[in-house]
Amino acid sequence: MNKKNKEQKIVENGLVNAFGLNNITAINNPLTMLVNSPQNLITLQPQILSNAYKTYGVLQRIIDQPVMDGFSGKGWFSSSTLESEELGHLMDVMKKEGDFEVCRDALRWERLYGGGVIIANTAQSSKKILEKNLYNRPLKFISSDRWECVPDGSEGAFSKKFVYHGIVVDSSRIYTLTGKQAPYYIRLRLQGWGLSIYEQMLSDITRFLKAQNVALELLDEAKIDILKIFNLASALSTKEGERAIRKRVEIASSQKNYKSVLAMDSNDDYVQKQVNLGGLAPLQQEIRTMICASVGIPEQKLYGIGSGGFSDDEGVIEIYNKMIEADVRTPIKKAILWIAQLRCLQLFGREVEDLDYTFDNLRELSQEKEVEIKTKKGNFILELFKNKLLTPQEVMQALEKEDVFVMKTKALNGDFDIESEAIYGDLLKGE
Repeated sequence: MNKKNKEQKIVENGLVNAFGLNNITAINNPLTMLVNSPQNLITLQPQILSNAYKTYGVLQRIIDQPVMDGFSGKGWFSSSTLESEELGHLMDVMKKEGDFEVCRDALRWERLYGGGVIIANTAQSSKKILEKNLYNRPLKFISSDRWECVPDGSEGAFSKKFVYHGIVVDSSRIYTLTGKQAPYYIRLRLQGWGLSIYEQMLSDITRFLKAQNVALELLDEAKIDILKIFNLASALSTKEGERAIRKRVEIASSQKNYKSVLAMDSNDDYVQKQVNLGGLAPLQQEIRTMICASVGIPEQKLYGIGSGGFSDDEGVIEIYNKMIEADVRTPIKKAILWIAQLRCLQLFGREVEDLDYTFDNLRELSQEKEVEIKTKKGNFILELFKNKLLTPQEVMQALEKEDVFVMKTKALNGDFDIESEAIYGDLLKGE
């Protein structure tokens, strides 16, 4: 007895087919994970990634929101070999030249494409190794990505030369953000670059887009007018009858558009079919939850939806903040310091080996809580001053660093004469 071969049906899974991915689906296949894991990489399809980022607001927010949060608040440089005025000058120049925006954009492209690039543009030849004689010379940084600034060779992200819009750029002028690293066999195909953030949420994006399409289709069909015409089948058997039926429907539709009364034959019937949309809201909520779980962004941030309780809200945001510290601030801090060192060569004529950059705390405090914390910090610093463990200049530097009191005073500049100031002795006595 011959066995009939069952045909393998390709499941049209929305975004999977839109991305051109070959979804291997077999009937009665026990390896569900294999079936639902397409072997083609969306990371290697920049045009589709670009269109998805442009078209869907939630996908754009997935890329941008963690980056914006990572750069929120104030940051500051610290170094034992630079004066506070020099550190302030370095910060002012980097803000004025848009260096932090360059880092932010490069990190966005790293999340989207799996690779971001920062290019140091100088008056020197771009083909040669970047020389350190940058003092008082022009220096500009450009943000790019792995598809705009491509490696000139087979080494991928580790190439010695890159090509940016036809211009050859030496790797010494390039800082690469390589994104999330893939397992070995996939990493071979990526050539040193990382994975797009969309790679890990492809199935959830598919569900999201299919749910949106189903909702739109149901809305279109939510209210369908059905005109029951007497002896319709017989009328449609002739061309004259078909024209008459079309004219009859057009008359009914035109009357319905601007009148509340519809004239009909006594043998005709008219009903409205309404679709129940009650099950869509729970489905869409479940899909939103899965998307948030895939990318590690709480619904409060991604969709602007608050949680049920304040304590739970703080716990979710705290987990999110830890993700920001690990996945956003840690890799971009190295890029900021790379740019800052080149700026030091331009501004001061030398590199600063102990230069460090610190981000502001991600935790958002109420105004009352912030004042309370600053008061406690100020009191602690003054206690050290009373115990003669800090000089007036060190006190002012500590207050400025902790953002408790920021003002150019004599003590901050080191012009405070302890012996001639009577208030100093009174303060030490606690009066």
